[in-house]
Amino acid sequence: MKIDIIATEPVEFLLFDLDANQTLENKVQDGWYQIHVPYTNKKIEIQDIKIDGVSISHILYTGYTEDKTGKKIQTTAVWEHDHVFKIWIHTNIGVLFDRMFRQIQNGDFGKNLFEKYVLTVSRPQVLSSKFNAKLKNFFGFGDGPNWWRLDSEAEPYKVLSYVDIDPQHLLNQLQNICKYDDVFNSEGYIKCLYPAGNEQFTKVTDIENAYLQTLCRKIGYKKIQNVFLSKLEPYGFIDIHIDDHIAKPELKGCGKFYYQLSSIDGTYFKLGQSGLLPLDKPLLINTNNHTHAVANDSAQSRMVCYMYGQF
Repeated sequence: MKIDIIATEPVEFLLFDLDANQTLENKVQDGWYQIHVPYTNKKIEIQDIKIDGVSISHILYTGYTEDKTGKKIQTTAVWEHDHVFKIWIHTNIGVLFDRMFRQIQNGDFGKNLFEKYVLTVSRPQVLSSKFNAKLKNFFGFGDGPNWWRLDSEAEPYKVLSYVDIDPQHLLNQLQNICKYDDVFNSEGYIKCLYPAGNEQFTKVTDIENAYLQTLCRKIGYKKIQNVFLSKLEPYGFIDIHIDDHIAKPELKGCGKFYYQLSSIDGTYFKLGQSGLLPLDKPLLINTNNHTHAVANDSAQSRMVCYMYGQF
């Protein structure tokens, strides 16, 4: 693969694979790669990128500049120290065009994509030999970058950065109030607030536990169907599946609350093409539209709170 970057100034760029390893143009294999163009004491405006002589055209506008804090700025320029322009490309330009055109509406190129879409990157994750081949293969391939329209049925997850939770306190509360057992086809258990299979909704204002009621308010729930506490033993896993049993329209999409209450080291939740979830943050996840699996590749038990509710 030969990459040519046309810009207002001569540029030097770096190339990274899905494992975040730096590589060279003449060393690449078929797949996704990210170009990095760092600031080098002059403002640089990138005008085009060619892959093997073919322009990527307005796919250039899927690139963005990242500052030292990790903030993404929708632009094709770098103008300050610590600025790095980043863009995902594929060795097969047909694959690149196909994905970008399927996921981004034509009229949105050149606009701030982060106002309408969320960008996820699915990267390979190697599991230890304690897991079966099927699970290792599922976690072991990366689907690369994907753009998801915000608030669509396909949006994989939302990060609830505004929800502040004391994980140990929440764990203590749930251990006291989740008394009912649910079926768990793995090593560990699932306890729930209401009987398993409950189809009724409870108003958040009717939740007896004050801490849980406050948490549900912060999440934005008006009603909840059930609250779950799940324990997954060391080197346990939840096999690949999809929650297509969820029939209620109000529970579909990105509405399942999920937060890990124990250490995230060595624990992985892969949500389909969006890749690994950021387990250090409270989330709303979409498990009824995306295949998923969980692996606890650690010597510690994994504890998780999840719940279903209406907004």
